[in-house]
Amino acid sequence: MLRLPRTVFTIDAVKATVQNVDGVRDCQVGDALGGVDVALSFFNSFAFDRRRFGQARLLGSPYFFDILVAPKPGYAWDTIGGVSGLQDQVAAAVDAVRPVGIFPNIRLADNVTIGVRATVTTGPGMDLVGVGAALKTTFEQGIDRLGLGNAVLASQVLRDLLNVPGVVDVQNLHLRRYPPTFGTIVFGDREVLQSTVIEADIGANLTFTANEIATFVYDSQLIDLQVSDR
Repeated sequence: MLRLPRTVFTIDAVKATVQNVDGVRDCQVGDALGGVDVALSFFNSFAFDRRRFGQARLLGSPYFFDILVAPKPGYAWDTIGGVSGLQDQVAAAVDAVRPVGIFPNIRLADNVTIGVRATVTTGPGMDLVGVGAALKTTFEQGIDRLGLGNAVLASQVLRDLLNVPGVVDVQNLHLRRYPPTFGTIVFGDREVLQSTVIEADIGANLTFTANEIATFVYDSQLIDLQVSDR
C-alpha cells in the first residue's frame, strides 16, 4: 500500500467521491486518529516515499473514519425495498477510494430549518403576491448555497431580498431557526430536540456547529414576510 500513489487514499479523494453521488448536498470527512504525526522525532527528516508518517496500525484491528453527509431535499437516507438509500450509495462509492481494512462511518448531518421575519415595502402598483413568492424563492436560493457549518448572515439575506424586483425597502429583519439545538444527552434510542424556535435579534446572524446545515422549507411557519406598497 505504501507504494501506491498518495492521491488515491486521501481525505480530498473521499470527499470528492461522496460529493459526486447524486443527492449529496455537502459532506465532511474526518479522520481524528489519522493524518501526519508531526510529533515524531524523524518527521520532515526523511525521504517522502521511504518511511511511514506515523506508527503502524495493529494488523487485524479495524479502523474507521467519519463521513458526515447532508442530503438534498427529497432523497431518502435509508434503503426502502428495492430503492437504494443515500447512505448505501455513499458506502458503495467510497469503497473504491478507501484503503483495505479502513471503513467509513457514514453519518447523517443535522438539518436546521431556517426562516425569516421582516417587513417588506414594494413600489406602487406591484403584484404583492408575486413579490412575496419571489422573496421566498430568493431566500431559498441563498440557503441552498450554504454548506455544512456555514452561518446564515443577516446582511446577505437583506441584500438578497433587496435585489428582488419591485422591492424598495426591508425593515425589522429577524432570522429564525428550528430546532434551536440538538440534544446532547439521550435516554432511549432517539435524539431529543428542543421545541422552542429561536429568533435572532435584528441584524444578528445564525451560527451553526460543524455537523449542522441550514435548510429551507417553502411552507414553513418560520417565514413571516409582511409585504405592502406603503
